[in-house]
Amino acid sequence: MDLTQAEVYDLVYEWFRKLTIKSPLDEMLAMLSQDSLEMKFPEKTLHNIPEFKEWFHDVTHLFFDQVHELKFLSVELEGEQANIFLIVNWQARTWTPPAGFSEWQGFLIKQNWVVKRDPATQKAVIFKYAVNHLDPMNPVHG
Repeated sequence: MDLTQAEVYDLVYEWFRKLTIKSPLDEMLAMLSQDSLEMKFPEKTLHNIPEFKEWFHDVTHLFFDQVHELKFLSVELEGEQANIFLIVNWQARTWTPPAGFSEWQGFLIKQNWVVKRDPATQKAVIFKYAVNHLDPMNPVHG
């Protein structure tokens, strides 16, 4: 069954909403391909669910006060696959003990995704997720 624009948009917006509020791991896993996953981040490339679990644990314990604001979204439907290009405004704080203050960081992040229908659940899920470019933001203008 072909993907629809609405279900792809729902997946993208829900993904970033759940990342921002640090949803439980099981809710994040339900949005990912269980069989064929590739996620490229600046720090590493993930190839499976166990690697995603480790990455998710690390980022949910490192970053706080996160913001994921979608600035641009383009979806190209090709039957059972959607090719996605997006730009997200990502901001977060980190704190390294015993520092007196947390540190802010922010980027406009360009990403490409491939979304397909999961054979088991028939839901749209992320198969490929690539962070391609990070443009640092000015903290004054965030």
